[in-house]
Amino acid sequence: SALRSQNLPVSSSDVIECSSCSKLASRINQNSEELKQESVWIDFSAFQDQVKPYALEKLRPTMVIEAILPCTAVQNAMLMAFMHSDEANYLNSLSFKIKETVDLNALFVAWKLLHGQHPMLRTGFVPISHTDSAFAMVRQKSTSLTHPITLFDGRPFVLEDWKAECRSFMLANLHEPAW
Repeated sequence: SALRSQNLPVSSSDVIECSSCSKLASRINQNSEELKQESVWIDFSAFQDQVKPYALEKLRPTMVIEAILPCTAVQNAMLMAFMHSDEANYLNSLSFKIKETVDLNALFVAWKLLHGQHPMLRTGFVPISHTDSAFAMVRQKSTSLTHPITLFDGRPFVLEDWKAECRSFMLANLHEPAW
């Protein structure tokens, strides 16, 4: 971790596999050269400028955008698989049974704080026509977010029904964060 903190391309397996400092230095040099050859540079500012007009058409008027970024190849593939699999692939869900003693207002405040600290919780996706990516990640400022918490207070909770509702909502509102 000390080497990585110096921005050196080294893994723990590199350290284990290299039996001397000179061998580790050679591995780091080799990794650096490979990274230089593999690096693909994207001008994020230009990407955002190119995609923003199209993305704005798909977003709520009250949404305040913090950033628009290209999706990685893996993200593009997962989004396509989700959309073309009856929303069955790559959808994870999480539900909690909360004790009556939990202060729901405090829980809501904590949820809002979590959104403020973790950008991916404020990120949705927009399909685009661009040479670098089929989808753009649209990250909202935390001030423009709605923070949905669904309470089933005394009402029956059927997990599979809830998942089906979530899948349909997500497909129709891919631009909204899935949380």
